[in-house]
Amino acid sequence: MSKSASSDVASASFSTASSSKGAVSRARRSSSPAYSSLTDVQTSARAIRYIFQARFQDANHLLTSNRNSSSSASLSATHSFVAFTQALVSYESDQISDALALWKQTEKLCSASKNDSAEDKLEQKVLLADAKICSTFLQLLQSADFGGLLKGSWALRQAWKLYQSTYEDLLKQIEQSFRHGELSKTEVAILRHNLPHPFQGDGPAGGYTASERDLVLSHSRPLFMRLFQIMGLVCYGFGCFHLLLSLLPGHLLKWLKFLGFEGDMHVGMRALTYCMNSPDSKSLLARMTLIWFHTVIQTYYAIDEDQMQEGIDSAGVLLEGLDNPLRASPLVQFFDCRLMRYKGNFDGAIQSYTSSLESSTYVKEINVLLHHEIGILRFQLQEWNSSIDHLLK
Repeated sequence: MSKSASSDVASASFSTASSSKGAVSRARRSSSPAYSSLTDVQTSARAIRYIFQARFQDANHLLTSNRNSSSSASLSATHSFVAFTQALVSYESDQISDALALWKQTEKLCSASKNDSAEDKLEQKVLLADAKICSTFLQLLQSADFGGLLKGSWALRQAWKLYQSTYEDLLKQIEQSFRHGELSKTEVAILRHNLPHPFQGDGPAGGYTASERDLVLSHSRPLFMRLFQIMGLVCYGFGCFHLLLSLLPGHLLKWLKFLGFEGDMHVGMRALTYCMNSPDSKSLLARMTLIWFHTVIQTYYAIDEDQMQEGIDSAGVLLEGLDNPLRASPLVQFFDCRLMRYKGNFDGAIQSYTSSLESSTYVKEINVLLHHEIGILRFQLQEWNSSIDHLLK
């Protein structure tokens, strides 16, 4: 079974895990914490999807309407992330301040003591780490003085420790649930499969067949899917940390290791792949992060031609896993066109970039990016005047 297919099965199973079972009524399910968590993740996934379709207004409306009737930390974090993305795209001081205020609210919500379940508390720890990282980044955009850098370094250190401790607590929770008969051996094997080293942990081991995985996911139990979702959530933050730190020069990595950080590209990619195949709302975000890494970052860091070709092939497979509405969005088409460019299909890339510029979805910052790409391609084709026109835009 392919990874994209596995991800689809997991997502579909997660979206139906709250359906009627036996004699349990709809009213009873809607008031249960497990049902609320499932619904919040589905809502967050829709909002993240809107981001990649450049539908920020729809994402904000969806999350605002749901937050008015819920104090969910998950919805609060997703709303903050939408604002964070808008602030990075526009780079306007008002939007940076608004995003920072939302992340501060999310921090307070995650830090508040409640009578939540063990799984909810694990999720809140991860979301708190996300909030610390994004808040730090926004604060550095506002003021990158020496004091801010020291404060930001401490916040990043706290986030790193939160990811690590949540990983360990989550593995303990899985082992405990297995001992109490709440998880089967196959479910535990699925939860541990492809976890990034060194967080694979001990406990019940064993493989499983594709048919066994399909059976577990199609008859998923709420606890299993909830733990699978949280593991995907923590893998996203942990994976991004590793991936971005691995891009730093070697002498800086030595200092970061001394401070307790690590940056391993392979660990980061493996963690993001785990998240991509999980039922978490950030599974699409993990896929797009990997596509961005292969099409933008790795092209600069590739040591040899084989490594670059491997990245291009991986990005192609990841793009094929997206559905048609997403493939039609300007941002996804940008990545698609970069693949054409690396494969030498300059005319096809220019045609696709131009089509994206003429699409009904207009985002100024994305259009600037598309003009830049067309300008570079025209330059490579030695069409100087056309190249200059696009680059000036």
